[in-house]
Amino acid sequence: MAMAKKMNKELMEFKDSVPLIRALCNPGLQDRHINLIFMEMNIPKDVYKLEDMSISDLKKFDVDKFKNELDDISDRASKEFTNKNVMAKMKEEWELLSF
Repeated sequence: MAMAKKMNKELMEFKDSVPLIRALCNPGLQDRHINLIFMEMNIPKDVYKLEDMSISDLKKFDVDKFKNELDDISDRASKEFTNKNVMAKMKEEWELLSF
């Protein structure tokens, strides 16, 4: 029972980190998006680099307070990434045509 309670606690802590993990593992995330995240969370970017930080480090900055902002930035990055890929594909397809 003690082991089950411990695992449940760890799973709940992980569950709370999922929005942050999802936002930061976004393939469309660019430097400008990371800068926005740091700005929103008041993280001094001259002190920290995202690639050197862990989820535990980010939680020190009360990341739960910024879930909505992180989701918005991540969603924007995804949409920009999708648009960029669609435009590249469209350009490639139209290159073969001549009028």
